[in-house]
Amino acid sequence: SKDIIVTGYIGCYTLGAAPPLSAIDTVICMGASISAGIGFEKANQKAGRKQKIFAVIGDSTFFHSGITGLIDAVVNKSSIVINILDNRITAMTGHQDNPGTGYTLMGDPTHQVDFQALCVACGIKPENIRIIDPYKLDETKAAIKAGYNATEPFVIITTTPCALIKEVVKARSKMKCVVDQAKCVKCKMCLTVGCPAISYRDDIVSINRSMCNGCEICAQVCPKQAISREE
Repeated sequence: SKDIIVTGYIGCYTLGAAPPLSAIDTVICMGASISAGIGFEKANQKAGRKQKIFAVIGDSTFFHSGITGLIDAVVNKSSIVINILDNRITAMTGHQDNPGTGYTLMGDPTHQVDFQALCVACGIKPENIRIIDPYKLDETKAAIKAGYNATEPFVIITTTPCALIKEVVKARSKMKCVVDQAKCVKCKMCLTVGCPAISYRDDIVSINRSMCNGCEICAQVCPKQAISREE
């Protein structure tokens, strides 16, 4: 959308900058999304533009260099939306634990930092925080809409483990989505999800079982209910 700027930085979700998602507008250094977003907002205000700023940051990077940006947003009365992607791992650098996982780097149980409590401690109002499951699209859309309309700093915390964590891979090994060809009208709406498991060849939409993890996002966007999880 032209009335939204999404600030990011180098990380797994940088892949979202490419089509068909085209979901990120900036890719700078680690943790730069929040501070860059605040800068964009202030510059837009000076220029008379009304673009809403969404800053995307991973859980481990938030602990590393995002908390200062969050405080900056509060102190400088920003109205950006900060999206903390809590996938319970430091995925970009090799699946190390972080302060939000509840384990040390050696795998020992330890204190798990609460994202919501930390945000409140930094000055974010509790009513301006949403904790959602990003696999549930209606829930995600509602949170984004609330953030878009907010006039104060707003935080969306998406909490779902990375699909590449070995325990998750094992748990989802039999969760596969399939296309009912009798219901499919070839609208290609499922392709807009950007899932590498979905392909359109020879006028047929299909899902590669070896790549599908059963998240069912494709099923949620299908207008004909032609996609479902295999029983």
